[in-house]
Amino acid sequence: MNLSTRLCSLQRTANVAIFSAMMGLFGGCGFGSAEGDGRELHAYAAGVEYHGPPCRDSATIRRWSPKVYLHPYDKHRPQSIQVYRDHGEVFDASGNWLGAAGDLDLSLLGADTYISLKDYVDRGYPTGHDAFETGLSAVAGEMLAPMYVKGMERAEFVDLKYIFFYEFNGFQMFRASFWGKKRNFPFPRFARHEGDWEHITVRLHKSDCSIVGAYYGQHGDQVWYGAGELSFEDGDHPVVYSALNSHASYPRSGTFTEKELPGVGVVVGIMWSKVVDEAARTAGEAESRGLRTYSKPSDFNATVVWRPWAHALDADNPDLLVDLDRESHWSQGIAYCGHFGIARLDNRHMDTPPSLPYNGHNKFFALAKVADFFGALSEYHYGSGPRSPRHQGGGYWYDDEP
Repeated sequence: MNLSTRLCSLQRTANVAIFSAMMGLFGGCGFGSAEGDGRELHAYAAGVEYHGPPCRDSATIRRWSPKVYLHPYDKHRPQSIQVYRDHGEVFDASGNWLGAAGDLDLSLLGADTYISLKDYVDRGYPTGHDAFETGLSAVAGEMLAPMYVKGMERAEFVDLKYIFFYEFNGFQMFRASFWGKKRNFPFPRFARHEGDWEHITVRLHKSDCSIVGAYYGQHGDQVWYGAGELSFEDGDHPVVYSALNSHASYPRSGTFTEKELPGVGVVVGIMWSKVVDEAARTAGEAESRGLRTYSKPSDFNATVVWRPWAHALDADNPDLLVDLDRESHWSQGIAYCGHFGIARLDNRHMDTPPSLPYNGHNKFFALAKVADFFGALSEYHYGSGPRSPRHQGGGYWYDDEP
């Protein structure tokens, strides 16, 4: 390294140190306020082996880890938070570049900052026809991304929170009937946003670590299912179906209605339409419900499954489960209190949906323009990059899951 390069490197290091210190004094949020509220969020002591309450040992975490069926047609797969950080850039609320995320102490950055991937900045966000893929590719139908785990103790129960990170939330799914032919399809650019944290919470009896039930995260709501409402495979692993594009978690496959839309299209052959989630175990199952997309993912498999207990993350980790109560080197990304992705991504531009029966794609597009003019779709105009689980629902959704 020549003298000029060394001086530039030293100057960059100094700038990063000064910036991090300033953020710590004037804008950083550290680990947030929930650390001392009695909820046992003591997770980040480097090099200290965790000795906590029952049901938090590795064997129990592995036993109840979910088996996640990722939608075969989803182009936005799970990702490692470290990879996202290593490739991300940090910006302030006005869009001014603050530095490479890998060079900054994220736990010191303010809540009005956000991380965005260089790849997205350079190539542009996905638009019509969804010619864009994110996250890790599946290997022979198996997802090998890390799954994060956070344990929290309650009076009689222990909650194991299994957390999934995706680089991108794809376009909103719709379902409509075109002269009786029912189809599920994405509609650009509604609902897209960078960064997507999803989870389920498995609740166990503290006395014997048996399951009580689980909360499944669905669009900001935490929906409770008793143990009798869940299905289990490969032993005690609760089954999760990750919805196409939105990644909302469901205990079964199917099409799930979020919102009924006005029936103004009857005169042109659109009998009804809905905003939906589409979750499926296999491609054939999704196709049988009338799924239409622009194209298949490059890693397309008829089934894509995420079994975190069945594969090693690396030489030091025998599975894909990252225990946030023990492995402190993962904590900085979780501690970051800014947004994972642009806080307000403009999705107002519409593109024509995939090909639909009876020229339905063009008719639906025209009717959506009218509906949007009258405010029926205004809630989908902007996509917001979320904050980390550490800063949601009082800390890891604690307040949302009584």
